[in-house]
Amino acid sequence: MKEMLTVVAGFVLFSSLGIAYFAASVMSGF
Repeated sequence: MKEMLTVVAGFVLFSSLGIAYFAASVMSGF
């Protein structure tokens, strides 16, 4: 159970970082 929560937390953190990086690249592009 704890391992599953760690995997979910890591996935959420990674996806949020990816979205933030994508938004920053789009903003700098325009």
